[in-house]
Amino acid sequence: MATMGKLPKRGMKAGWLIATEGVHFGATGMRVHKSAGGKVTVTDGPFAETKEVIGGYALLKAATRDEVVELRTFP
Repeated sequence: MATMGKLPKRGMKAGWLIATEGVHFGATGMRVHKSAGGKVTVTDGPFAETKEVIGGYALLKAATRDEVVELRTFP
């Protein structure tokens, strides 16, 4: 946990981490999906399975997908 706590500080200082944030889930969450045909579907929580929940996100600045993977595994 101590190492994980240092990662955002190092990423922000180095300029490759733009933002991180936790998100609400469970009964207060919802999923919004737009199909290829343009139809918007909204599904309200609660969500029963963990695989249906996003607990947070990080925005990384990188030139390639490989660079994102490398940054994500930064020690």
